[in-house]
Amino acid sequence: MILIAIPYCHSDLELQRTNLEWMGRLGKQPTTCLLSTEEGVEDLSELASKAFEKVELLRYTPFEGPKTWPQPQNYAWQSAARHMYQNGKQPWFWLESDVCPLTKDWVKKLKEGYEAGGKPFAGCVVKHPQVYCAGPAIYPWNVLEYSPTVMRCRAAPFDVAMASETLAHTYDMQHLIDHRRAPGQIFEHPDDLKMIRRGAVVFHKAKDGALQSLLMGKQPPPRQVPPSTDSTAFYHSGNLGDIIYSLYAIKKHGGGHLIIGPDQRDSELCSNPVDEKAFAMLKPLLDDQPYLRSVTFKSSRPKEALNLNCFRNYWLNTSIRARSKADSLCKMHFYLLSILDRYKDDEPWLDVVPSYCMDLKGRIIVSRSWRHRNYDFPWAQVKKKFGDRLLFVGLEKEKNIWEMCWGRIDWAPVNDFLDLARIIKQADGFIGNQSFGMAIAIALGQNVLQEVYDKAPDCLFSRKNFVTDLNKFKP
Repeated sequence: MILIAIPYCHSDLELQRTNLEWMGRLGKQPTTCLLSTEEGVEDLSELASKAFEKVELLRYTPFEGPKTWPQPQNYAWQSAARHMYQNGKQPWFWLESDVCPLTKDWVKKLKEGYEAGGKPFAGCVVKHPQVYCAGPAIYPWNVLEYSPTVMRCRAAPFDVAMASETLAHTYDMQHLIDHRRAPGQIFEHPDDLKMIRRGAVVFHKAKDGALQSLLMGKQPPPRQVPPSTDSTAFYHSGNLGDIIYSLYAIKKHGGGHLIIGPDQRDSELCSNPVDEKAFAMLKPLLDDQPYLRSVTFKSSRPKEALNLNCFRNYWLNTSIRARSKADSLCKMHFYLLSILDRYKDDEPWLDVVPSYCMDLKGRIIVSRSWRHRNYDFPWAQVKKKFGDRLLFVGLEKEKNIWEMCWGRIDWAPVNDFLDLARIIKQADGFIGNQSFGMAIAIALGQNVLQEVYDKAPDCLFSRKNFVTDLNKFKP
């Protein structure tokens, strides 16, 4: 039988306690549980004994290195792997605190899947942003012989560090392990249980105990969002338009410090995370907003910062979207911060000082990016109706493609996104698809005609000067 190794520390003690309570309700599993924790952390053996036939306790020396992820997590896994190499002669499943069993026979199903795979390793093979087997997996007792380097990894997570040495020996068991990038905080209502992949016997990324609560018939506690203070910080990775939409929620929450960077741990991935070059273009615009106390770039999300990237986890949960009526990217940021009642469709949240070097009276700004296009949108009629009043903003190659389709158009290159916002603000109107430029136009309260992408209409607003029909556009 497969041994179940259950790690925990001071920070995730309560989550693992909840997990063990749920496992006990599933019934006693015919195998050994190895509780693995540092010296000085509470012993959960009594609770584990209700879920497993046999319980062993491994206590290892506390980690003395940096407490930043993933170093303590690597140390915990390395301690268990060393123990199994010296004392165990059986495969073992690494059940982290955010791994939630789903069925009464979950250990039996994992064992059957492992044996059917015929390889020493088995787990969920992740293919983005790089290929590796996610940490909660089944390992051979002699894993250290397959990957000698994994015991020395520090900066890279252990599962990523060993990938080059172990992937060839790994059976992809996604049909049994429902692994998500997004954390389990997407579980708020019994209807959300329908999101779990059919046939899965464990779920990975149940980080807040909400899934376990729902499975036990309890209502998860509401999300706790700290009130705004002078030190409140928000972290966002993009896309650029998403950051603009998030500003409205930040403003209504009370403002704060905005940190931008590529760290998307615990959230679904955005397609174009903001890098330092894009940040340099964006910063002048953000610095002009009085409700942002500071704007900085950091490659890693500070622990105290509210993770705005998580709006995407909720957005992809159609059940939450329907219940909350948070039907736009902008609204979902409000939902994430538990302030949906403060949202108003017709309230602008971005402002810039006009540039008196530009005379844009009578001009209509055009923007059309690569993504989210509607090929039925009447661009030919737009060109015919407004002619030389049109002024394109965006990449030169985007402008060139527009000209190939509908004829010549003036183009306004910009030095940064503050320049872009000033151009949009001083014109008479804006026409474009669901792009970064569109987000700025909406945030400024500009007259807007939107080219709606029918497969993802995620930035519609109920405003008198926001339309999707050319005949109703009155700039």
